[in-house]
Amino acid sequence: MSASQGCVNQGSDRREFATVVCWLQRQLSWKSEHEPHFALIGKSDGTNLGLAWPPYAVFNLSEGNGRWHMFRLGFRYDRSWRGYIFPAIAAKRVSRPLRY
Repeated sequence: MSASQGCVNQGSDRREFATVVCWLQRQLSWKSEHEPHFALIGKSDGTNLGLAWPPYAVFNLSEGNGRWHMFRLGFRYDRSWRGYIFPAIAAKRVSRPLRY
């Protein structure tokens, strides 16, 4: 079964409040070949905070067992879509720290 709820370049995960969030993403996201400037505070293999412009923040917290907690918010650059997706907010458990 497809997970698509109409969000911009949506993957297989489902969205909370999809009716509103996906509509906003279709209105406020844009294509761009220019990736954001990205600054990492902390260790790339440890707990870290990433910041980018347009406003974007991602926080990665290691569980110490090869799993990570990730929280991100802002204008997320999507390399496969080649553009900025907004609004982007997510809290996930992942297998590696993420930047975008």
